[in-house]
Amino acid sequence: MNTYFTLYRTFTSWLVFLVLSASAIRAQVDMKIQLLDPELAATATLDQDRFIAYVSEANDAIESVLNKAKGNFDAIVLFTFRLGKAPRIELKGNPELPEKIKKELRSRLKKLNPIEASSVDYTMGIVGRVNAGGEGDGIIPARMVPRLQRLEAYAKLDLPAKKEALQLWLEQWVLPLLTHYERKANPEFAGVLAMGKVLEEGKYRERPVEALTRDNHDYWRAMMEMEPGNQLIPFTKAVLHLIQGQFDRGKRYLELIPLFSEEGSLPDALMDELGTRLDLLMKDLNAAIRDGIKLHDAGKYDEAIAHYNKLLKDFPGSAWLNYEWYFSTAAKEGDLERSMEEWNRFKKVVYACDPLYAMGVKAQSGKEGYRLFRRQEAQALFEEKGKLKQDLLTYGDIALDLEDYAFAAQMYWWLLTHVEEGAYPGRDLLHYYLYCLEQMEHRGIRSNFKGDWPEIFKLIAGERQTIMEESPVYQAFERDE
Repeated sequence: MNTYFTLYRTFTSWLVFLVLSASAIRAQVDMKIQLLDPELAATATLDQDRFIAYVSEANDAIESVLNKAKGNFDAIVLFTFRLGKAPRIELKGNPELPEKIKKELRSRLKKLNPIEASSVDYTMGIVGRVNAGGEGDGIIPARMVPRLQRLEAYAKLDLPAKKEALQLWLEQWVLPLLTHYERKANPEFAGVLAMGKVLEEGKYRERPVEALTRDNHDYWRAMMEMEPGNQLIPFTKAVLHLIQGQFDRGKRYLELIPLFSEEGSLPDALMDELGTRLDLLMKDLNAAIRDGIKLHDAGKYDEAIAHYNKLLKDFPGSAWLNYEWYFSTAAKEGDLERSMEEWNRFKKVVYACDPLYAMGVKAQSGKEGYRLFRRQEAQALFEEKGKLKQDLLTYGDIALDLEDYAFAAQMYWWLLTHVEEGAYPGRDLLHYYLYCLEQMEHRGIRSNFKGDWPEIFKLIAGERQTIMEESPVYQAFERDE
């Protein structure tokens, strides 16, 4: 036999053996990066070049460890980038990771050059699916996602703790993001920059929300400077209302903002978690108010009043709670004439909590009767499919008739910038928007538009007066008088 051929065949077989052996011990690994907080939050709080480099190095380190692993599992590595600290790294598995793999992953990841967050903590994850992987589709299970774990823990808190936790989260996580994007606006957007400065300097802690928004020229300028689908400015107003405990006011804005938000904008990215937190809070508050109503209905007025007083310490801005407190107090006194005098005083408190609150006690004039009717009309909106555009306009008109000019202006601006031209024949919504600003004494903005504004505003005022006076509700009161 040819010695050369024999040696060649032997050498080739050895190479094949090495390749097959290497293949046998090298695991198949599928790597996935999963952002667990909004991407815009990462942009705001992390240096992007360093973040990309860190994630790339972490991904390579994890993959190199898992390539030597055996079995079928998902290795899940959670990274929380923190203010002034190295990232917190958590190792999880589906099923549980072998201890040897954990130890090697910790060793490799510890050697990475750490990066810190600049404004808020931010969480992301890397999943390495080894061979056939664990149960599921190779992404991080909901039970392991920190944000969902936080919401689960939040849901178990009692009512006062929920309020405190929501406001703390808004101040420590949401407001820094709003501040970042408002402060980095183009210099020509002076209104947006000014609103960012309000947040940056913490003025929202010492001044009423309406002073910073409704009565602030920069607020309206900022709203007009933003791209139509980016609701950063009204979202900021809603968040400030919540931080100051004005949940009814904030909720009215938050219920509408998703209708006009562009997908991927910061308000759109934050609405899911904020909406969940607020819904859980309001559900508990409403249940607590109903407990007071049960006491009232049983004739236990003193107990109902004591129950409401306890709730009012944490929720003085609840229109329903204040209304029920008044109602039980009036029932206890049993003096109808005096209770009506008290209502004339106390309705200012209720309607300050929510200018569009649906309930009242008794109207004493055609104007009051019409306004109470309009409040109840607002409560009945958005029930029928196919009427959204008309209901939105009606909502704005009701706010105008109730002299909630800030909310009416916001409604008209949204419709002006988001609903196709011609959707409201005979109505120039710019005129109504500017009319509302005029009532709030923001007269400078109208100079940017052509029009005989004194005459236009006079016509709008006359129109609203005529609509009221022609209402059957108004006329019924006038006939009685």
